[in-house]
Amino acid sequence: MSSKRSQGANANYSGKGFEQDCKGWLESQGYEVSKYSYEALWNNPDTKNLNSTDAWLKEYGIQIECKNQNGQGTADQKFGTELWNALKKVECKHYAIVYGGSWWDKGRGLAIYHAAKDMAEELSALSDKKLHVFKFEEFKEWLFEQTKTRCAA
Repeated sequence: MSSKRSQGANANYSGKGFEQDCKGWLESQGYEVSKYSYEALWNNPDTKNLNSTDAWLKEYGIQIECKNQNGQGTADQKFGTELWNALKKVECKHYAIVYGGSWWDKGRGLAIYHAAKDMAEELSALSDKKLHVFKFEEFKEWLFEQTKTRCAA
């Protein structure tokens, strides 16, 4: 029996690993990471299944969705659905998609990353909720600024 995973299985494994890395970093910095479940736009009314964000910093009103991609695929095209769903269904002050992986650094990945940032900014103008798209290092800096400002107030 082969231990090789399919491309989709590898993507899921990579994504879960990045999600755990993000949560681990948050906890190492002293943030309390909670679970937040909600009924997504695509919820199937015939089931009781709820969606959940990858991390919820309840104290700061920040919901976080972690997305990792290291090669070509269609996951990079899903940011519009994620952002629209967040705008309509996720309770928070800030919703952040955090990208990990090498895909976002050049070519198509970089172009999509910039398009996602633009869309988040435009959708934020429709609501009091602020939508954000970051690479992991940017996210760390932004989060520090958000929480430092609030802690100092």
